[in-house]
Amino acid sequence: MKTPHFRQTPVPGPDCADFAPLVPLLRLGELDRREAAVLLDHLKTCAWCRRELEAHDVVDAGLRRHFAGRIALPFVSMEDVMRMSNAPPRRQSGRPLRRVASLVVALAAVVVIALLANVLFASRSAQPGIIQRPTATIGTLASPTATPTLPCGSGGPITATTRITSIAMLSAQEGWAVGFDQSNPADFNPPGVIAHFTQGHWCVWAQPGGSTLPSLAGISMVSPTLGWAVGNTGSAGRIGAIYAFDGTKWKPQHIPTSCTLDTIQMLSATDGWAGGDGCIMRFASGQWQLAFRVAYRVTSISMVSAIEGWAAAASGTSGDNPGSPVMVHIIGGQAAPVTFAPPPNLSAGSYQVNYSMVSVFMLSATDGWATGSAQILIPGADTGAYDVLLHLINGVWQETPLPGDDVGGLGNISLVSPTEGWAVGNTFLHYHSGTWSDVAAPPNIQPQQIFMVSATEGWATGQQLPTGSGPIAPVLLHYHNGAWSVFANP
Repeated sequence: MKTPHFRQTPVPGPDCADFAPLVPLLRLGELDRREAAVLLDHLKTCAWCRRELEAHDVVDAGLRRHFAGRIALPFVSMEDVMRMSNAPPRRQSGRPLRRVASLVVALAAVVVIALLANVLFASRSAQPGIIQRPTATIGTLASPTATPTLPCGSGGPITATTRITSIAMLSAQEGWAVGFDQSNPADFNPPGVIAHFTQGHWCVWAQPGGSTLPSLAGISMVSPTLGWAVGNTGSAGRIGAIYAFDGTKWKPQHIPTSCTLDTIQMLSATDGWAGGDGCIMRFASGQWQLAFRVAYRVTSISMVSAIEGWAAAASGTSGDNPGSPVMVHIIGGQAAPVTFAPPPNLSAGSYQVNYSMVSVFMLSATDGWATGSAQILIPGADTGAYDVLLHLINGVWQETPLPGDDVGGLGNISLVSPTEGWAVGNTFLHYHSGTWSDVAAPPNIQPQQIFMVSATEGWATGQQLPTGSGPIAPVLLHYHNGAWSVFANP
């Protein structure tokens, strides 16, 4: 008999009491850069505070949905409710404003309590290995032949032609993804797709008014109702575009340059970074600004604070640009390219090594990983290529041996702690307690992009290779209960 597995509940660490007052202020933009940077570093390694931040996000989102359009008063967040409920009473002039404000605070507090109860119930009911008893709904009687209602609405579920390029999960129960529709292979600028994961389904997000989106390449969510996506439009998709989600619609944003955009990371509602072919941009003071004009293509950005992080650099649009940088250190208002010394087993001047990095994931300012490939060019001889896995140790990027001889083209990388993470190639690579190992993908499946929610929950994009002469089909993969499987909407 298999022993049920119970998920360990996070417990507060010795520093959590100091960070607790800052957690609800992060999304409100009320922290200065130093406070936000210190808190973000703490959140990377503290499951307790991450859960507290998620609870605040869920409650604030619920308050917004509940009061949207119902009362002509400023929005009251969970933090506002706590501050007002704990504040000492003030003398009023006798006008009814005090009574109205008291009613609003009381009503908001009731909603907060109800939402918290739902969150706690959901977290308990989601624990694996616990058998839940079915509950009846008072006043309703389901017909035995009734068709269940799917949550996708007018957008419908994602289809077999939806190619997902980037995933951003907020929790195991909710997330977003972007990509494009490849139903017309001849279309060099296919329509973009945004998908929302909720109630166990991946659903296409239907834009209000039926507006279309360009092909999308990256997404970053700050909360369930606040996020950004990047993509490219124009002839052959050569003009970058950024869209922001306000809880109801994805809206185009003004950007100061026309470079292509491939990656984005938002640190908060007021700070973020994006990059592409020839540029690195920053979101600050409510607008996107050109931070750096560069001579290479930025494929991935991972910031550890508002002013420090790393970018992965590819070798340009030609794919063969000798001497291009490998990694780019963003710090103190500068973007410093980093190149590698030649491999020691080749004589000086007899070769050229072209690195092309595709992904970087920083755990802290001194610990991070990057994936990519390298091509060795030797005059008068065959060229060789190999996969590259880099680890930042003591400020220096070092190549790390890979398990096996050939991973088959490393894709992106996602870690949940300094000792736990995943990368993708022709198969999966699992990092656990200092060791990388191969994990087989489902048959005929090639993983491409990955996003881990926790050590036991994650998602990946990929493609299903034909067994004969059929087409290559995009797929979504789900990591759950210790195994990867192809996900199909229920």
